[in-house]
Amino acid sequence: MNETEQAISGEYQNGFDTESRLIRKVETIRTIARTLITEIETLEESKLDESSQRIDLQEEIRSYELNLIRRALRLARGNQRKAALMLGLRHTTLNSKIKRYNLAE
Repeated sequence: MNETEQAISGEYQNGFDTESRLIRKVETIRTIARTLITEIETLEESKLDESSQRIDLQEEIRSYELNLIRRALRLARGNQRKAALMLGLRHTTLNSKIKRYNLAE
């Protein structure tokens, strides 16, 4: 390989490395954004009615479970089997919860 070919090859490789790093950074930012959205949703859903100061345990558990399922589905990019593995559930159990909570997209 002559000097010109080596230079072109090096520039191509550097461009590939730069693009690869950029893709990883974008994926990291997407993951952070999804996490922030989940946290915001959790905060919004868990606001207590200040006038009654009552905590509905069943509703809080439901909200927590919904957020965990949504997060696992996002991380698994919609793959229910992978999400079920993340949550330590059988895929059939996760599927029934998705139906119960009306999460099917």
